[in-house]
Amino acid sequence: MARLMKSDLIRVFHETDSTRVVLDDAAHHNKLSAELVEELIGVVEDLNTNPTGRLTIEGSHATFCAGFDLDGLKDLTNELLAWRFLRIGYLLELLYAYPGVTVAVARGPAIGAGADIFAACDIRVASPSVYFRFPGAQFGVILGSRRLVSLVGGAAAAQWITVGNTINSASALNVGLVTHLRDLTNADVETIALELLPSINQRRARQVAALMNRPEPGVGLADLAMSINLSTDLKAQMLTYINLRLRDRKD
Repeated sequence: MARLMKSDLIRVFHETDSTRVVLDDAAHHNKLSAELVEELIGVVEDLNTNPTGRLTIEGSHATFCAGFDLDGLKDLTNELLAWRFLRIGYLLELLYAYPGVTVAVARGPAIGAGADIFAACDIRVASPSVYFRFPGAQFGVILGSRRLVSLVGGAAAAQWITVGNTINSASALNVGLVTHLRDLTNADVETIALELLPSINQRRARQVAALMNRPEPGVGLADLAMSINLSTDLKAQMLTYINLRLRDRKD
């Protein structure tokens, strides 16, 4: 029988051989607020110490995760912004290190750090309508980039990161960001995860090869720290990015 842990931001279902984490802040499109990130870190830290086998992460409702929560940005200091990005980087490292199989399930958009969480998992399932965007480099933050390169190759990753363009699910499947496309409208996530397990086992040799190409532990976090250190005014860069996005939407 599942054990349910619930907060205002996430739901966690523990089974004997699996754990399912649901991002459940639908009113804010599952944005990565400081509170949500700390709750996720707590869950994944515990699972790295006491693994349950399969770890599935999904977003509630129409969004997987809309990325870094920019609400209240004007009131934040550069130091606090840097700390929040480093905590997200640490969360990604925990997902990379998880000893079992990780599965990401996206019914809706995965943006920025939300797309990095999706990319951090071993098996990455998306609905046909899902899209992805990696805008961090546009305001000077390198987050999860080496993992993305290991999945889709340097050329595609460089294009996505530097331009910040939108990638649809079909394109993401073609280059390896998405491993499976599924109609998730009324689908049971655990059933889908179980269905994929035989193919996971059959591809063990390819998994080993993929592991060999993974970045060394902590390298991504070091890249992130260096990019933050090189930013003379992270807050100003992020505000400029937001203003440019708003202008583009008006045009």
